[in-house]
Amino acid sequence: MSKKLKSSKFNVEVYDKEGNLLIFNTLTGNKTKIGSTSAARVAKLLREPQSSLSSELDKDFFISQKFIIDEQTDEYEVASELHRNTINAHRTLTLILLPTENCNFRCKYCYESFEKNWMTENVRNAVVEYVAKNISNYDSIHFEWFGGEPLTAYPVIEAISERVINICRKNKVRYTASMTTNGYLLNLDMFRKLQKLRVVKYQISLDGAKEFHDSQRVLFGGQGSFEKIFRNLKAIKDNITSSSFLINVRSNISAGMLDSLDTFSGFLATNFSNDKRFNFFWKTVGDWGGDSVKNMNLCTLEDLLPQIGENIKKGLDFRPFTNVIYPGESVCYAAKKNNFVIGSDGIVYKCTVAFNMEENQIGQLNDDGSMTINEERLKLWVTGHEESDSNCQKCFFRPSCQGATCPLSRIQTSKSPCPPQKSNIKTYVEYQFETV
Repeated sequence: MSKKLKSSKFNVEVYDKEGNLLIFNTLTGNKTKIGSTSAARVAKLLREPQSSLSSELDKDFFISQKFIIDEQTDEYEVASELHRNTINAHRTLTLILLPTENCNFRCKYCYESFEKNWMTENVRNAVVEYVAKNISNYDSIHFEWFGGEPLTAYPVIEAISERVINICRKNKVRYTASMTTNGYLLNLDMFRKLQKLRVVKYQISLDGAKEFHDSQRVLFGGQGSFEKIFRNLKAIKDNITSSSFLINVRSNISAGMLDSLDTFSGFLATNFSNDKRFNFFWKTVGDWGGDSVKNMNLCTLEDLLPQIGENIKKGLDFRPFTNVIYPGESVCYAAKKNNFVIGSDGIVYKCTVAFNMEENQIGQLNDDGSMTINEERLKLWVTGHEESDSNCQKCFFRPSCQGATCPLSRIQTSKSPCPPQKSNIKTYVEYQFETV
Protein backbone atom coordinates (compact mmCIF):
# COMPACT_ATOMS: atom_id res chain seq x y z
CA MET A 1 0.00 0.00 0.00
CA SER A 2 1.46 3.37 -1.01
CA LYS A 3 1.99 5.98 1.65
CA LYS A 4 -0.45 8.86 1.96
CA LEU A 5 0.73 12.22 0.71
CA LYS A 6 -0.09 15.87 1.30
CA SER A 7 1.04 19.18 -0.10
CA SER A 8 3.47 21.26 1.91
CA LYS A 9 1.87 24.02 3.97
CA PHE A 10 4.73 26.26 2.87
CA ASN A 11 4.17 26.11 -0.87
CA VAL A 12 3.55 29.45 -2.56
CA GLU A 13 1.91 29.22 -6.01
CA VAL A 14 2.03 32.17 -8.37
CA TYR A 15 0.96 32.54 -12.01
CA ASP A 16 3.07 34.87 -14.11
CA LYS A 17 1.83 36.97 -17.05
CA GLU A 18 2.37 34.10 -19.50
CA GLY A 19 0.28 31.70 -17.42
CA ASN A 20 3.28 29.73 -16.13
CA LEU A 21 2.94 28.33 -12.64
CA LEU A 22 5.75 29.39 -10.31
CA ILE A 23 6.11 27.34 -7.15
CA PHE A 24 8.29 28.33 -4.19
CA ASN A 25 8.59 26.63 -0.81
CA THR A 26 9.56 28.87 2.11
CA LEU A 27 10.68 25.93 4.28
CA THR A 28 13.13 24.40 1.80
CA GLY A 29 13.86 27.28 -0.58
CA ASN A 30 13.06 24.95 -3.49
CA LYS A 31 11.45 26.45 -6.57
CA THR A 32 10.21 25.30 -9.95
CA LYS A 33 8.54 26.78 -13.01
CA ILE A 34 5.76 24.87 -14.79
CA GLY A 35 4.86 25.82 -18.34
CA SER A 36 1.39 27.19 -19.00
CA THR A 37 0.23 24.05 -20.82
CA SER A 38 0.90 21.90 -17.72
CA ALA A 39 0.05 24.48 -15.06
CA ALA A 40 -3.55 23.39 -14.44
CA ARG A 41 -2.59 19.71 -14.14
CA VAL A 42 0.19 20.46 -11.66
CA ALA A 43 -2.02 22.79 -9.64
CA LYS A 44 -4.53 19.94 -9.33
CA LEU A 45 -1.77 17.57 -8.26
CA LEU A 46 -0.75 19.95 -5.48
CA ARG A 47 -4.37 20.22 -4.35
CA GLU A 48 -4.96 16.46 -4.58
CA PRO A 49 -1.61 14.63 -4.34
CA GLN A 50 -3.42 11.29 -3.85
CA SER A 51 -5.33 11.68 -7.09
CA SER A 52 -5.06 8.69 -9.42
CA LEU A 53 -5.16 11.11 -12.33
CA SER A 54 -1.65 12.29 -11.48
CA SER A 55 1.23 10.39 -13.04
CA GLU A 56 3.84 8.81 -10.79
CA LEU A 57 6.50 10.72 -12.72
CA ASP A 58 4.90 13.99 -11.67
CA LYS A 59 4.67 12.84 -8.08
CA ASP A 60 8.27 11.67 -7.93
CA PHE A 61 9.57 15.10 -8.91
CA PHE A 62 7.36 17.04 -6.51
CA ILE A 63 8.11 14.62 -3.68
CA SER A 64 11.85 14.94 -4.30
CA GLN A 65 11.51 18.72 -4.07
CA LYS A 66 9.30 18.45 -0.94
CA PHE A 67 6.39 20.30 -2.53
CA ILE A 68 4.53 17.06 -1.74
CA ILE A 69 5.38 15.26 1.48
CA ASP A 70 4.43 12.23 3.55
CA GLU A 71 1.16 12.83 5.37
CA GLN A 72 2.89 11.94 8.65
CA THR A 73 5.51 14.67 8.31
CA ASP A 74 5.13 17.38 10.94
CA GLU A 75 6.27 20.44 9.01
CA TYR A 76 5.66 22.73 11.93
CA GLU A 77 8.18 20.78 13.99
CA VAL A 78 10.64 20.98 11.09
CA ALA A 79 10.08 24.76 11.05
CA SER A 80 10.62 24.90 14.81
CA GLU A 81 13.94 23.08 14.46
CA LEU A 82 14.96 25.53 11.74
CA HIS A 83 14.14 28.39 14.11
CA ARG A 84 16.14 26.90 16.97
CA ASN A 85 19.16 26.45 14.72
CA THR A 86 18.83 29.98 13.29
CA ILE A 87 18.47 31.74 16.64
CA ASN A 88 21.03 29.71 18.55
CA ALA A 89 23.80 29.25 15.94
CA HIS A 90 25.83 27.78 18.76
CA ARG A 91 29.20 27.55 17.02
CA THR A 92 29.30 30.99 15.40
CA LEU A 93 30.03 34.29 17.17
CA THR A 94 29.19 37.57 15.44
CA LEU A 95 30.35 40.86 16.94
CA ILE A 96 29.21 44.13 15.40
CA LEU A 97 31.93 46.55 16.47
CA LEU A 98 31.79 50.34 16.58
CA PRO A 99 35.42 51.52 16.34
CA THR A 100 33.98 55.03 16.49
CA GLU A 101 30.48 56.40 16.96
CA ASN A 102 31.31 59.62 15.16
CA CYS A 103 31.02 60.17 11.42
CA ASN A 104 32.35 62.34 8.62
CA PHE A 105 28.82 62.45 7.12
CA ARG A 106 25.56 64.00 8.29
CA CYS A 107 22.98 62.07 6.26
CA LYS A 108 19.50 63.59 6.29
CA TYR A 109 17.80 60.42 7.59
CA CYS A 110 20.47 59.38 10.10
CA TYR A 111 19.33 58.43 13.59
CA GLU A 112 22.73 58.51 15.34
CA SER A 113 23.74 61.25 17.80
CA PHE A 114 27.55 61.25 17.27
CA GLU A 115 28.11 61.88 20.97
CA LYS A 116 30.91 59.30 21.30
CA ASN A 117 34.19 59.07 19.47
CA TRP A 118 36.86 56.39 19.04
CA MET A 119 36.71 53.09 20.88
CA THR A 120 38.78 53.37 24.05
CA GLU A 121 42.02 51.44 24.53
CA ASN A 122 40.44 49.44 27.35
CA VAL A 123 37.52 48.37 25.16
CA ARG A 124 39.83 47.42 22.27
CA ASN A 125 41.81 45.16 24.59
CA ALA A 126 38.60 43.79 26.10
CA VAL A 127 37.29 42.77 22.64
CA VAL A 128 40.47 40.80 22.03
CA GLU A 129 40.33 39.24 25.50
CA TYR A 130 36.68 38.29 25.03
CA VAL A 131 37.53 36.41 21.85
CA ALA A 132 40.53 34.74 23.50
CA LYS A 133 38.49 33.63 26.52
CA ASN A 134 35.65 32.21 24.41
CA ILE A 135 37.43 30.93 21.30
CA SER A 136 37.00 27.27 22.27
CA ASN A 137 33.20 27.66 22.07
CA TYR A 138 33.18 28.53 18.38
CA ASP A 139 34.07 27.20 14.95
CA SER A 140 33.87 30.63 13.34
CA ILE A 141 34.19 34.27 14.39
CA HIS A 142 32.74 37.10 12.32
CA PHE A 143 33.32 40.82 12.89
CA GLU A 144 31.07 43.44 11.29
CA TRP A 145 32.67 46.90 11.42
CA PHE A 146 29.96 49.52 11.88
CA GLY A 147 29.75 53.08 13.21
CA GLY A 148 29.56 56.07 12.92
CA GLU A 149 31.94 55.74 10.03
CA PRO A 150 34.39 52.95 10.82
CA LEU A 151 37.10 54.05 8.39
CA THR A 152 37.62 57.32 10.28
CA ALA A 153 38.98 55.04 13.03
CA TYR A 154 41.03 52.68 10.86
CA PRO A 155 43.84 52.32 13.45
CA VAL A 156 41.30 50.78 15.86
CA ILE A 157 40.20 48.29 13.20
CA GLU A 158 43.78 47.37 12.39
CA ALA A 159 44.85 46.93 16.03
CA ILE A 160 41.93 44.66 16.95
CA SER A 161 41.90 42.70 13.69
CA GLU A 162 45.56 41.74 13.70
CA ARG A 163 45.37 40.34 17.22
CA VAL A 164 42.08 38.49 16.71
CA ILE A 165 43.22 37.00 13.38
CA ASN A 166 46.28 35.65 15.18
CA ILE A 167 44.16 34.14 17.95
CA CYS A 168 41.85 32.47 15.42
CA ARG A 169 44.79 31.15 13.41
CA LYS A 170 46.39 29.57 16.48
CA ASN A 171 43.09 27.94 17.46
CA LYS A 172 42.16 26.90 13.91
CA VAL A 173 38.94 28.90 14.04
CA ARG A 174 37.63 30.54 10.86
CA TYR A 175 37.68 34.34 10.92
CA THR A 176 35.83 36.66 8.51
CA ALA A 177 34.93 40.32 8.56
CA SER A 178 32.55 42.71 6.83
CA MET A 179 32.00 46.45 6.96
CA THR A 180 29.22 49.00 6.62
CA THR A 181 30.92 52.16 5.37
CA ASN A 182 29.89 55.27 3.50
CA GLY A 183 32.77 54.51 1.12
CA TYR A 184 34.22 58.03 1.14
CA LEU A 185 37.60 56.90 2.54
CA LEU A 186 37.62 53.53 0.77
CA ASN A 187 40.31 54.30 -1.79
CA LEU A 188 42.54 51.62 -3.31
CA ASP A 189 45.18 51.87 -0.62
CA MET A 190 42.60 51.51 2.13
CA PHE A 191 40.87 48.63 0.34
CA ARG A 192 44.14 46.71 0.06
CA LYS A 193 44.83 47.23 3.76
CA LEU A 194 41.40 45.87 4.61
CA GLN A 195 41.94 42.85 2.37
CA LYS A 196 44.91 41.93 4.56
CA LEU A 197 42.61 42.23 7.58
CA ARG A 198 40.18 39.79 5.91
CA VAL A 199 37.37 42.25 5.33
CA VAL A 200 35.62 40.54 2.43
CA LYS A 201 32.15 42.06 2.33
CA TYR A 202 31.04 45.69 2.27
CA GLN A 203 27.82 47.67 2.30
CA ILE A 204 28.21 51.09 0.70
CA SER A 205 25.39 53.52 -0.06
CA LEU A 206 24.73 55.39 -3.28
CA ASP A 207 21.37 57.09 -2.85
CA GLY A 208 20.34 57.53 -6.45
CA ALA A 209 21.92 59.77 -9.05
CA LYS A 210 24.37 62.49 -8.00
CA GLU A 211 21.73 65.19 -7.44
CA PHE A 212 19.70 63.12 -4.98
CA HIS A 213 22.62 61.39 -3.32
CA ASP A 214 24.30 64.72 -2.64
CA SER A 215 21.10 66.08 -1.09
CA GLN A 216 20.76 63.12 1.31
CA ARG A 217 24.30 61.93 2.05
CA VAL A 218 26.26 65.07 2.82
CA LEU A 219 29.62 65.51 4.49
CA PHE A 220 29.94 67.05 7.93
CA GLY A 221 30.46 70.42 6.25
CA GLY A 222 27.46 70.02 3.94
CA GLN A 223 29.32 69.12 0.73
CA GLY A 224 28.24 66.32 -1.60
CA SER A 225 29.91 62.91 -1.57
CA PHE A 226 28.74 61.09 -4.71
CA GLU A 227 31.73 61.67 -6.99
CA LYS A 228 34.34 60.46 -4.54
CA ILE A 229 32.40 57.34 -3.52
CA PHE A 230 31.78 56.43 -7.16
CA ARG A 231 35.45 56.97 -8.05
CA ASN A 232 36.43 54.66 -5.19
CA LEU A 233 34.03 51.95 -6.35
CA LYS A 234 35.22 52.20 -9.94
CA ALA A 235 38.86 52.10 -8.87
CA ILE A 236 38.23 48.93 -6.89
CA LYS A 237 36.34 47.37 -9.79
CA ASP A 238 39.01 48.26 -12.34
CA ASN A 239 42.15 47.58 -10.31
CA ILE A 240 41.42 44.75 -7.87
CA THR A 241 41.54 41.43 -9.69
CA SER A 242 40.58 39.23 -6.76
CA SER A 243 37.08 37.74 -6.75
CA SER A 244 37.14 37.10 -2.99
CA PHE A 245 35.22 40.24 -2.03
CA LEU A 246 31.61 41.38 -2.38
CA ILE A 247 30.34 44.95 -2.36
CA ASN A 248 26.65 45.47 -1.72
CA VAL A 249 25.65 48.87 -3.10
CA ARG A 250 22.69 50.00 -1.03
CA SER A 251 20.35 52.80 -2.07
CA ASN A 252 18.08 54.49 0.46
CA ILE A 253 15.12 55.63 -1.60
CA SER A 254 12.88 58.58 -0.76
CA ALA A 255 9.85 59.78 -2.71
CA GLY A 256 11.69 62.51 -4.60
CA MET A 257 13.94 59.93 -6.24
CA LEU A 258 11.24 57.75 -7.79
CA ASP A 259 11.03 59.53 -11.14
CA SER A 260 14.79 59.24 -11.72
CA LEU A 261 15.28 55.60 -10.69
CA ASP A 262 15.29 54.35 -14.26
CA THR A 263 18.18 56.68 -15.11
CA PHE A 264 20.00 55.66 -11.94
CA SER A 265 19.59 51.95 -12.60
CA GLY A 266 20.90 52.49 -16.13
CA PHE A 267 23.96 54.16 -14.63
CA LEU A 268 24.48 51.19 -12.29
CA ALA A 269 24.05 48.69 -15.11
CA THR A 270 26.55 50.52 -17.33
CA ASN A 271 29.19 50.51 -14.63
CA PHE A 272 28.63 47.32 -12.64
CA SER A 273 26.27 44.80 -14.29
CA ASN A 274 29.14 42.76 -15.73
CA ASP A 275 30.88 42.31 -12.37
CA LYS A 276 29.44 39.73 -9.95
CA ARG A 277 31.52 41.19 -7.11
CA PHE A 278 28.93 43.96 -6.91
CA ASN A 279 25.30 43.49 -5.97
CA PHE A 280 22.48 45.83 -5.06
CA PHE A 281 19.89 46.48 -2.39
CA TRP A 282 17.24 49.19 -2.35
CA LYS A 283 15.59 50.25 0.88
CA THR A 284 12.90 52.84 1.40
CA VAL A 285 14.00 55.57 3.80
CA GLY A 286 12.18 55.09 7.09
CA ASP A 287 11.74 57.11 10.24
CA TRP A 288 14.62 55.41 12.06
CA GLY A 289 14.92 58.25 14.55
CA GLY A 290 16.29 61.78 14.61
CA ASP A 291 14.62 65.00 13.53
CA SER A 292 15.80 65.56 9.94
CA VAL A 293 13.93 62.60 8.45
CA LYS A 294 10.62 64.06 9.62
CA ASN A 295 10.95 66.71 6.92
CA MET A 296 11.50 64.18 4.12
CA ASN A 297 8.90 62.79 1.72
CA LEU A 298 8.98 59.02 2.14
CA CYS A 299 7.79 56.24 -0.16
CA THR A 300 6.78 52.59 0.24
CA LEU A 301 8.19 49.25 -0.87
CA GLU A 302 5.34 48.93 -3.37
CA ASP A 303 6.69 52.06 -5.11
CA LEU A 304 10.01 50.29 -5.72
CA LEU A 305 8.95 46.80 -6.73
CA PRO A 306 8.27 47.40 -10.47
CA GLN A 307 11.67 49.05 -10.88
CA ILE A 308 13.49 46.19 -9.12
CA GLY A 309 12.23 43.73 -11.73
CA GLU A 310 13.45 45.96 -14.52
CA ASN A 311 16.85 46.24 -12.84
CA ILE A 312 17.20 42.46 -12.72
CA LYS A 313 16.47 42.28 -16.44
CA LYS A 314 19.29 44.79 -17.01
CA GLY A 315 21.70 42.30 -15.45
CA LEU A 316 21.97 43.88 -11.99
CA ASP A 317 22.33 41.38 -9.15
CA PHE A 318 19.58 42.20 -6.64
CA ARG A 319 19.80 38.96 -4.67
CA PRO A 320 20.33 40.73 -1.31
CA PHE A 321 16.87 42.23 -1.96
CA THR A 322 15.10 39.27 -3.57
CA ASN A 323 16.47 36.44 -1.42
CA VAL A 324 14.69 37.56 1.75
CA ILE A 325 11.97 34.94 1.16
CA TYR A 326 14.38 32.02 1.64
CA PRO A 327 14.49 30.09 4.96
CA GLY A 328 15.85 32.32 7.71
CA GLU A 329 16.72 35.19 5.36
CA SER A 330 14.21 37.61 6.92
CA VAL A 331 15.43 36.98 10.47
CA CYS A 332 17.08 40.01 12.07
CA TYR A 333 20.62 39.66 13.42
CA ALA A 334 19.40 41.11 16.73
CA ALA A 335 17.25 38.02 17.31
CA LYS A 336 20.27 35.69 17.27
CA LYS A 337 21.75 34.70 20.63
CA ASN A 338 25.41 34.91 19.63
CA ASN A 339 25.17 38.30 17.92
CA PHE A 340 26.26 41.30 19.95
CA VAL A 341 26.89 44.97 19.17
CA ILE A 342 29.86 46.45 21.06
CA GLY A 343 29.84 50.23 21.42
CA SER A 344 32.98 52.35 21.54
CA ASP A 345 32.64 52.59 25.32
CA GLY A 346 31.98 48.86 25.81
CA ILE A 347 28.19 49.00 26.15
CA VAL A 348 26.68 45.83 24.68
CA TYR A 349 23.61 46.21 22.48
CA LYS A 350 21.50 43.92 20.29
CA CYS A 351 20.28 46.44 17.69
CA THR A 352 22.20 49.11 15.74
CA VAL A 353 19.16 51.36 15.32
CA ALA A 354 18.10 52.14 18.91
CA PHE A 355 21.28 52.86 20.84
CA ASN A 356 19.54 55.15 23.34
CA MET A 357 16.74 52.70 24.13
CA GLU A 358 17.17 51.19 27.60
CA GLU A 359 15.98 47.73 26.56
CA ASN A 360 18.65 47.66 23.85
CA GLN A 361 21.50 48.22 26.29
CA ILE A 362 21.79 44.61 27.40
CA GLY A 363 25.18 44.63 29.09
CA GLN A 364 28.78 45.75 29.37
CA LEU A 365 32.06 44.41 28.05
CA ASN A 366 34.42 44.52 31.01
CA ASP A 367 38.13 45.34 30.91
CA ASP A 368 39.10 41.72 31.63
CA GLY A 369 37.21 40.46 28.57
CA SER A 370 34.19 39.20 30.46
CA MET A 371 30.71 40.31 29.47
CA THR A 372 28.06 41.26 32.02
CA ILE A 373 24.63 40.62 30.52
CA ASN A 374 21.18 41.69 31.73
CA GLU A 375 19.40 38.41 30.98
CA GLU A 376 15.90 39.93 31.17
CA ARG A 377 16.74 42.48 28.51
CA LEU A 378 18.46 39.86 26.36
CA LYS A 379 15.33 37.69 26.44
CA LEU A 380 13.32 40.52 24.89
CA TRP A 381 15.39 40.11 21.73
CA VAL A 382 16.05 36.38 21.45
CA THR A 383 12.74 34.87 22.63
CA GLY A 384 9.04 35.43 21.96
CA HIS A 385 9.24 34.85 18.23
CA GLU A 386 7.39 32.13 16.31
CA GLU A 387 7.65 29.71 19.23
CA SER A 388 5.10 31.70 21.24
CA ASP A 389 3.36 33.92 18.68
CA SER A 390 0.21 32.19 17.43
CA ASN A 391 0.03 34.58 14.48
CA CYS A 392 3.32 33.14 13.22
CA GLN A 393 2.89 29.45 13.87
CA LYS A 394 0.58 28.60 10.95
CA CYS A 395 1.85 31.30 8.60
CA PHE A 396 3.19 30.29 5.18
CA PHE A 397 6.05 32.79 5.63
CA ARG A 398 7.10 31.42 9.02
CA PRO A 399 10.35 29.72 7.88
CA SER A 400 11.57 32.93 6.24
CA CYS A 401 11.07 35.43 9.07
CA GLN A 402 10.32 33.11 12.02
CA GLY A 403 8.48 35.92 13.77
CA ALA A 404 11.89 37.59 14.20
CA THR A 405 12.11 39.98 11.28
CA CYS A 406 12.30 42.94 13.71
CA PRO A 407 12.55 42.27 17.45
CA LEU A 408 12.73 46.03 17.99
CA SER A 409 9.28 46.48 16.48
CA ARG A 410 7.89 43.64 18.59
CA ILE A 411 9.33 45.22 21.76
CA GLN A 412 7.97 48.65 20.92
CA THR A 413 4.49 47.64 19.72
CA SER A 414 3.86 44.19 21.26
CA LYS A 415 2.65 43.12 17.80
CA SER A 416 3.82 40.52 15.31
CA PRO A 417 6.39 42.27 13.08
CA CYS A 418 5.32 40.98 9.66
CA PRO A 419 7.81 42.01 6.94
CA PRO A 420 6.54 43.72 3.77
CA GLN A 421 7.87 40.91 1.58
CA LYS A 422 5.17 38.66 3.00
CA SER A 423 2.34 40.83 1.66
CA ASN A 424 4.23 41.17 -1.64
CA ILE A 425 5.09 37.48 -1.93
CA LYS A 426 3.78 37.15 -5.49
CA THR A 427 6.29 39.70 -6.77
CA TYR A 428 9.16 38.22 -4.76
CA VAL A 429 8.46 34.74 -6.14
CA GLU A 430 8.46 36.14 -9.68
CA TYR A 431 11.86 37.69 -8.96
CA GLN A 432 13.29 34.22 -8.27
CA PHE A 433 12.80 33.32 -11.91
CA GLU A 434 14.15 36.59 -13.25
CA THR A 435 17.38 36.73 -11.23
CA VAL A 436 20.38 36.06 -13.44
